[in-house]
Amino acid sequence: MYRPILVLAGLLIFGSPGNAAATLQDVQRLMTKKPETCAAFTQRKTLRALKRPLISTGQLMVATGGGIFWQVLDPIETRLIINRNTLIQWGDNNVPKTRDLGQLPVFHALTKVFLAVVSGELLALSESFTVKTTVVQDHWNLELVPRDPKLLSVLASLSVSGSGNVESLSIQESRGDQIQVRFRNIAIEKCKLSTEEKRFLAK
Repeated sequence: MYRPILVLAGLLIFGSPGNAAATLQDVQRLMTKKPETCAAFTQRKTLRALKRPLISTGQLMVATGGGIFWQVLDPIETRLIINRNTLIQWGDNNVPKTRDLGQLPVFHALTKVFLAVVSGELLALSESFTVKTTVVQDHWNLELVPRDPKLLSVLASLSVSGSGNVESLSIQESRGDQIQVRFRNIAIEKCKLSTEEKRFLAK
């Protein structure tokens, strides 16, 4: 039910050699802090139980100090908001349902990663993950492995890539399923949300 937010896109491959000594500070210098980031996305989810991947498209908004608004537009419209404390999902009757994020460790981890990357506060990631960084000119890649054994039993690794903005993110689940999302039409501006969505996002 809450799988749509288990977002996110294969690693970018660059032709020139990477900087093995790159640090989070190196990546952070390539990024700019921004209050909001809006983007369209294409998500590809590969499940061991299915022969064909599941493809969905939609839009994403990440607000520094707030949370993540994730809207799938195709094939079935779904709206999710994840802030620092809760996950809110709108069902078929358009009534929002709320869950405690403390009971959803994977979503909690994803929220930390997104907000840290968008806000440019990458150093905070090392508290919850072991981090391997690669920088090639102005392109960067972060390989994240959870430190918490319980989270590691569900989430094997996260990979985030970009050039200034986040352009792709890949999730490898411990049971073998994989989610890849590529972002496009990235804009650093006020995103169009309803009054209700803004209220939930600010909680």
